[in-house]
Amino acid sequence: MSTFLDPDMAYLLGLITGRGTIREVSGTRQLVIDYPFRNLQAKGLTATFDAKYKILLSLDETINRLGELTEASPKKVSSDNDISIIIESTKFSLLWRNINKLFKGKASFRELEVPDIIYDAEEEIKKEFLRGIADVAGSIGTGGRDQAGRHRVYISILNENWKLPVQICKILQDKPLNIPVNTI
Repeated sequence: MSTFLDPDMAYLLGLITGRGTIREVSGTRQLVIDYPFRNLQAKGLTATFDAKYKILLSLDETINRLGELTEASPKKVSSDNDISIIIESTKFSLLWRNINKLFKGKASFRELEVPDIIYDAEEEIKKEFLRGIADVAGSIGTGGRDQAGRHRVYISILNENWKLPVQICKILQDKPLNIPVNTI
């Protein structure tokens, strides 16, 4: 299984853990990754941005990366409060089987845990896994700066998944990352 885990796969596992749902609809397997947003406009230091438009533009690189990994053609679907990437397959390929095994048959970010293989992975794999989670569940707040003036990064995990924040904290604080966590 360790040869299966490369940076692209780690990133996909992070996306799924953060906001992914695996389901089967009429014999077709679907992986849905949601990118929620609260406000249609995000205010920067010197400009205001259309959040939905910026997310749509930024997903092209992710879609290409996931397309190569899954050998599928991911689609972007947008609604009023989120944008989703949907990957479909009629085959139960090795990729789908491995994802199922790594997540122990669980199918929703509301119940997923960090796959065991991530804990013992090398630094680059851990970083890509965390990047995937942060891309779908992270935000940076200008009001929450630390004593050095750096912005805090918030990772929003829904309350019903009480194990995941502790698991993410463990990865962040373990060697080699040693990233301080202010609050869970």
